Amino acid sequence: EVDGKRRSLNEAKVKFIAASMREIGQQSPITLCTVGKRPVLVDGLHRLAAAKSLRWDRIRCLFMAGDKIDAHLWQISANLHRADLTVLERAESIEEWRMLIRKKAKVGQVALPGGHQPKDVGINRTAKELGLTKEEVRRSKAIAGIWPKAKAAAITGKLDNSQRALLEIAKQPTPSAQLKVVEEII
Repeated sequence: EVDGKRRSLNEAKVKFIAASMREIGQQSPITLCTVGKRPVLVDGLHRLAAAKSLRWDRIRCLFMAGDKIDAHLWQISANLHRADLTVLERAESIEEWRMLIRKKAKVGQVALPGGHQPKDVGINRTAKELGLTKEEVRRSKAIAGIWPKAKAAAITGKLDNSQRALLEIAKQPTPSAQLKVVEEII
């Protein structure tokens, strides 16, 4: 099963992968996890679509161990390291990673909360785990925090691949100010 939030399929990429798979076979397995008793896709949507386009009834896969958060982190990691993401998609993925590792830390917290709490809210750990600078993670957090209507307007205006424009939009304190900046930049 394919469920949850995913990047949309790029049909040109599916055709390219299908041509490769027809010629040399499947070289990289897709990754699944078990949710209840259902196998659910974690990584490999384009490979799966390519196999379906070739009318294959079987595809090689790996089953990963771990929980839902681990599966989501795996999916984000695969996209960050392999996929052609826009600046906006990349920022949203990095921010999602940061939020997931914070959630995972809270679930696994054994000590009672209190005492000195770091103010970086997962920025250091995210930067370390993804091989990024703390500033890259902070910029991603700001961009991912853009109000949804302003994000949609930025995408429509083809600003989703301009870090400079997205950071300018993110600086604005209100949704209406963000939309105004999108219109000015366009």
